[in-house]
Amino acid sequence: MPGVLLIAAGPGEWRAASVEGDAATELYVERGDTPPAGSIHLGRVVRRNPGLDAVLVDIGADRPAFLPQNEVFPRGRRLDEGERVIVQIRREAQGGKAASVTTVIALRGKLIELRSGGRGIVGGEGLSPEERARLRAAVEEWTEEPARRS
Repeated sequence: MPGVLLIAAGPGEWRAASVEGDAATELYVERGDTPPAGSIHLGRVVRRNPGLDAVLVDIGADRPAFLPQNEVFPRGRRLDEGERVIVQIRREAQGGKAASVTTVIALRGKLIELRSGGRGIVGGEGLSPEERARLRAAVEEWTEEPARRS
């Protein structure tokens, strides 16, 4: 049975817990007003900036995040104002500059890294061929188009 992800947000803090059965298997707490590098957000495109070949994405921070066109996957995809997009912070906001984000989501673990699109599985040399095949099938299901999943 798949686990459940619980998310709670409050003033100045949010918490996420992965629950399997009756036990929490992982807990993440974020405090402060600047989201850290690596965090994943559902944002909304607030403005296209053709001069910089980028878009600005509202992720709930003080300033919209900066998404260069070369960080949009699949390559050549055009994001329009008002469109929702899942992004991951590559560089935190600092020195008056907005956070820099990408649409290529990377989930990092101890042994492997899973990436949406592109390379898929990175690392995992210690996995057996059967484990690697199962993981590859799960990643392919995760990254396929939503219309093909149903």
